[in-house]
Amino acid sequence: MNSPEKEIIKKLQLGDKEAFHSIFKKYYLPLYYYAKRITGSKENAEEVVQNTFLKFWEKYEILNIDRSLESYLYKAVYNNCVNLLKQLQIKEKYTKNYKQKIIETNDFFLLSEENNQSVMVADELYEKIEKSINKLPEQCRKIFKLSRYEGLKNKEIAEELKISLNTVIKQISIALAKLRKSLRQYLNNLI
Repeated sequence: MNSPEKEIIKKLQLGDKEAFHSIFKKYYLPLYYYAKRITGSKENAEEVVQNTFLKFWEKYEILNIDRSLESYLYKAVYNNCVNLLKQLQIKEKYTKNYKQKIIETNDFFLLSEENNQSVMVADELYEKIEKSINKLPEQCRKIFKLSRYEGLKNKEIAEELKISLNTVIKQISIALAKLRKSLRQYLNNLI
């Protein structure tokens, strides 16, 4: 690391906003194009680079840059791109599953509607869903409700409950698996 770079990092560690702005001006555009190549999306690239700089500024006091500032920032953007792509992959998987479940549910309700039982079945199904959710382990239930009822993102849940993002993802996955199993048995018995 060269001495002007060391100087700007020292200033940054002291909370110098001008130092941060000079780093931002110098690296934002190249990092944006780098992230765009990785994510394939303008919006995702903007989000990744903005989040990278936000985290960079939030942690200015404890920055430990042992290589060049440029390589540090590129590595941070790369890691954030990989994390975003993993999240998008998981989200896409659940979206596909969710869409399939909606199609299956709509087919079922159309069938039951023909028999003039749709309201009764809907009430029963709602009750069964609530009972199944209440049978989940406490942390699993809490995470699931924050996700599905309050619409919080996984990262927001992790921050609110002070747990890891992986724990949130795993607990939601467990909840969905248990609900699917419970509701599958119910729907099979109903049909």
